[in-house]
Amino acid sequence: SPSAMSASDLQRLIQRATPRVEDVRSPDRTDIIRREHGHLTLREVVDAADALEFSAQAFAERMDELLGGQEVAESALTAVHGLHRAVGRGLTFLAPGMAEPTAP
Repeated sequence: SPSAMSASDLQRLIQRATPRVEDVRSPDRTDIIRREHGHLTLREVVDAADALEFSAQAFAERMDELLGGQEVAESALTAVHGLHRAVGRGLTFLAPGMAEPTAP
């Protein structure tokens, strides 16, 4: 069930969403190859959360548990944190609504 998803699932998702560099040996083991992994996009994070069968409510609850009310450093924020802000606090738009054009 969606509510059974764990905080460890989210920790793994955050780890995957965080940019990192990995050094791996080449197949013939004679050289080292550096692989750079960038940020996951919001779409990739939403797809991953969906694959883990998180509901929006379960996702927000598990993220709240994981963060424990602590603020995350700006440099450590990922798309996972952005999704949590959007789901947990609700989406708001800062632009005014589209007004009907007035007749000349």
